[in-house]
Amino acid sequence: MALFIFSIILVYAYTLLILFALRGWLRKDNSEQSEHSFPFCSIVIAARNESKNIGDTISALLLQNYPAECFEILVIDDHSTDNTLELLKQIEQQYENLHVFSAPDDCIGKNSRFVMCSNLQKVTCFCLPTPTAA
Repeated sequence: MALFIFSIILVYAYTLLILFALRGWLRKDNSEQSEHSFPFCSIVIAARNESKNIGDTISALLLQNYPAECFEILVIDDHSTDNTLELLKQIEQQYENLHVFSAPDDCIGKNSRFVMCSNLQKVTCFCLPTPTAA
């Protein structure tokens, strides 16, 4: 008889445990992560005479799975002599999270471009991609 009562108590405790777990699983939001769970990122690209590559680079960044409202792409044109700046301005009109800047005439060299960007209030970090072998 004691074994029977112990079995009933054990089944009752196990049922409560399962119901408690189900309640938690049903309460959990099964949708994809909300936009609030992603930190905002700024991607900084310094470009000079990159008209052949800049379109593919920006396309690759825009095609990632990271929500578009949670990142921005900042491209700084460093006195390009080809049509890099014109191409960037065309692409910029299509995307809200793409911002193109021209380095001022007194801004020379890569370090000065990043100093220019660090003065922007939205920039919180720099992500510098490693070049890949072609």
